[in-house]
Amino acid sequence: MFLIISSFMQVLSQLKFLGKGGYGGYQLLSYVILLIPRNIYGLFPMIALIAVTFVMGRLMMQQELVAIGSIGVGIIDIMAIIFKTMLYIVLLALIVGEGIA
Repeated sequence: MFLIISSFMQVLSQLKFLGKGGYGGYQLLSYVILLIPRNIYGLFPMIALIAVTFVMGRLMMQQELVAIGSIGVGIIDIMAIIFKTMLYIVLLALIVGEGIA
């Protein structure tokens, strides 16, 4: 959803150049499509934070965190698991972002 909004804002910002110097609709759409990897790379931290918050909220609503805690896994251990997972995701995004974007 963030990517759609960002792409739409890019289209709106490029409309003022439409029709000047051979800059047509095809070039506008090409420009916006080519900016998608950069937008994903820029929006990634916010998307990751929202995703982790959503997942933790779902676990809390379904009492999964209570079940995890009852088998002896502490809050620090749960946070370590989340940080390790986020580290892998951030490294993947860094590799893809620096390679593609």
